[in-house]
Amino acid sequence: MFLTPPVDRYLESYADFCAELKSPISDSHAPCSTFWLIDKNEVVGVGNVRYCLAPELEFFGGHIVYAVKTSRRGNGLGTMLLGELLKQAQSFGIKTALLTCLDTNTASQRVIEKNGGIWLDTIVLEISNEKRLGRRYLVDTGLAYSAGLLVENHVMIFKAEGSRRLMLTPRNAIAEGGQVVSYYFNILSMGDNVGWIVFRVANNEESLYYDGNIGYYINKGRRGYGFAEAACRLIGDKLKRLSIPRVVITCDMDNTPSRRVCQKLGAAFLEIAVRLDQTEKRIKCRYVWEI
Repeated sequence: MFLTPPVDRYLESYADFCAELKSPISDSHAPCSTFWLIDKNEVVGVGNVRYCLAPELEFFGGHIVYAVKTSRRGNGLGTMLLGELLKQAQSFGIKTALLTCLDTNTASQRVIEKNGGIWLDTIVLEISNEKRLGRRYLVDTGLAYSAGLLVENHVMIFKAEGSRRLMLTPRNAIAEGGQVVSYYFNILSMGDNVGWIVFRVANNEESLYYDGNIGYYINKGRRGYGFAEAACRLIGDKLKRLSIPRVVITCDMDNTPSRRVCQKLGAAFLEIAVRLDQTEKRIKCRYVWEI
């Protein structure tokens, strides 16, 4: 069994695949490559890998769409096919692939999760004038980044053209204790690393309460130049396109620069929270940012 681009010798089998599926795999008019999963000269699966995403595909659609022949389902072919398509996505320079499926499609959810998918959120869709729920996942393809590399078609890459040419490049995505999923990015200015920023999602309410959705660190010697605010705005632009309307940012009460960043962003002060870290008591300011 192997994955291949479309080949003439399998066209008749592909026609049988489409007839059985009753609908072709749509590319949504996005630049993409099509692949066929072949088993003993039979097309048993088809998938598209999109090189880049328009805003509507960032909302729902993602980098990869695929289908397995109806008569061959339930045998692990979907998991195998998506795994092979993720390898192709890696070869195209995509580090974090966005995968989506309907909330009722539990089979696709299992396939995505078996391939390392991390649940991002659940959204409301309108399909044929009917409201449906959709699930969005992020999958790390395993692509290694070298310093300063910018990949335009990565779903969580950010770029700002300007005097400093500030950009965020993915560093890693980790699931911390208690299921807080954290997506880290290097902050680059003119190719130099000036710090990092993290976006946290998922289900540890206590951790998110004190640490917030967004955190950042600016290297010594690079502070006072607005990098933290600019990085927050870049990540905020992407979250807005992903229909994430608000985030919480926290900082220590005595961290005047971070409090000033929140104020410049237009974040509203929410409350004071007291956190006990072993023997240390920390007073945290909580802000909510309507992006």
